[in-house]
This record gives sequence, structure tokens and C-alpha cells, in this order.
Amino acid sequence: MQTVDGVVKGGQVAAGTGFRSLYFRGVPFVADEKCTSGNIYTLNERHLFFYSLKPPYGEVKEGFAWTGWKVPTAQDAFVGQLLWYGQFITDSPRHHARRTGVTS
Repeated sequence: MQTVDGVVKGGQVAAGTGFRSLYFRGVPFVADEKCTSGNIYTLNERHLFFYSLKPPYGEVKEGFAWTGWKVPTAQDAFVGQLLWYGQFITDSPRHHARRTGVTS
């Protein structure tokens, strides 16, 4: 079951969702229904980072910019956009992998 501090215990992920995870060297593997069959993607979170860029306009905080409220054409509403300018980067690509041809 997942605890308050985020540690997964007992071979169960997100308590009550009806599935168990597989473990490899103490790290849980979880199935993703959107992942193509026969593929395993491994990401080392110690080598992944978000890099924020400075947006060209708007109120800026951590790469996010708010465009403010706008009145759309031919609608009785207000809309606004929350934009994020950034990149998901790694400092060591060799610590990540994609494995193909995996069968059960």
C-alpha cells in the first residue's frame, strides 16, 4: 500500500486499484495501458530535470505565465491561458532505456 511519504510497501501500488506491481531490484514496475506491447521504458529519476525558460510575456513564476482573462468572440464567457515554457532534460541519457521484444 502507498503510504503518506510515498513509499510503496507490500507489492501494491495505489491501494485499492486492483493490481500489483512487479519488482526488479526493489523498484516497482507498473503497466501502462498506453504503452505499446512488447516495450519496457525505464527512467532513472535521479537524472531527470525540468528546465524552465523565461516566457516572453505575462506574470512569470517557475516558467509559468498567465495571459490574463480574455473575452472570446461570439461567446458569453471569459477564458485565460496558463502557459509553461520549459523542457524535460537529462544529464545522463545512458541511465535510461527502452527495451523491445519483451514477452511474458
